[in-house]
Amino acid sequence: MNSTNPASAERELNRVLFERYPAEAARQLETMPANAVAAALDGYPAVVTGAVWELLPSDLASEALAHLDAGAAGEVLGRVGPRQAAQILAAYDEETYERIMAGIHRTAARSIRSLMSHPQGTAGALMDPRIFGFRPGMTVGDAIDRLRASGRRGMRVGFIVDDMGRLRGLIEIQDLALSPPETLLSQIERGLIAVVSETASSEEVYGTLDQYHISDLPVVDFDSRLVGVIHQSALIDAAETEISAALQTMVGVSKEERALSRMWFSVRKRLPWLQINLITALLAAAVVGIFESTIAKFTVLAILLPVVAGQSGNTGAQALAVTMRGLALREIRVVMWPQILRKEFFVGLINGTSVGVITSLGIFVWSGSTGLSLVILSSMILAMVIARLRTHNQKMTVAAIQMALKKVWAQRS
Repeated sequence: MNSTNPASAERELNRVLFERYPAEAARQLETMPANAVAAALDGYPAVVTGAVWELLPSDLASEALAHLDAGAAGEVLGRVGPRQAAQILAAYDEETYERIMAGIHRTAARSIRSLMSHPQGTAGALMDPRIFGFRPGMTVGDAIDRLRASGRRGMRVGFIVDDMGRLRGLIEIQDLALSPPETLLSQIERGLIAVVSETASSEEVYGTLDQYHISDLPVVDFDSRLVGVIHQSALIDAAETEISAALQTMVGVSKEERALSRMWFSVRKRLPWLQINLITALLAAAVVGIFESTIAKFTVLAILLPVVAGQSGNTGAQALAVTMRGLALREIRVVMWPQILRKEFFVGLINGTSVGVITSLGIFVWSGSTGLSLVILSSMILAMVIARLRTHNQKMTVAAIQMALKKVWAQRS
């Protein structure tokens, strides 16, 4: 009767999990400390764990990789995509960064350094530098052999470059598959739909995506040489990241924080903003304190302050809901900002006047004070107008990103 070593069986089960179900493995590992994640993945070949590392949150992956030696960390980063590797390495100091980069294969390290040399929020930071630049005189058979040798999957287009590496056209992978092997690529070459510079801002990239129906956007340098390609997946990831980051910063949460970030990391990132909010609240209280004698004389003001604040919060929530729905349904664009801002101003003015008149009449009946009624009327109008404009302005800052994201998802479906 054969006996099975429990440790060996567990290791084999983990290997199967990492290879076949990397997304589930990543979800399980996200609940563990960084040193435990490193211990769980260490000892397996990077070809087995590469997909798991790629799916881990970048902050957790950075902490976990720090527990591996330079050789193992370099092997892992050589397997994940250059963009993911660049995000992970961005968390390290210069010494740790160079130590890990020394263990990465030279070709992969060059791609990663190329990505990290571009400022965040540019096309160069979003692009994948692993590109296929085919010569127009190459045959279809040679191009297919080259693709097979690379092992790359999921490609939809390749790009045609001249002898100087300048971008001149593209080829559909479907055309490659359907054309006879002896056909020259110049015979099935297609014209370029859109191109962006490596220094173009992310807003320009999203605008290009919104204008053209493309799955891969080529990136060129100042001399029109092909340097990379921005894939749909990169655009989706970047758009989701920027939208979620914008939403988090709107409520004083750091862009780097995730739902499963470490407790002290969250405390460290949130506490300064809470302290700032405390200072602003104290300043507001100080302003109220300036009118302490007035409030003491007219105590009804203390009762009415929450009414005005509550109504301004409600009108801000209305503006937020309408703007979000318009973005989701692609009813509005960034260029419509002045028009919508003007509309929100008058909506806030009319609603504020209507609510303010009713409130002031009630106050007059209750207190018999004309002055108090006028104060409440003016306060209600100003509060509701400002609340609508402020909320609308915040949402329009992420409009271009969200519109591009909806466009990409529509193309994928």
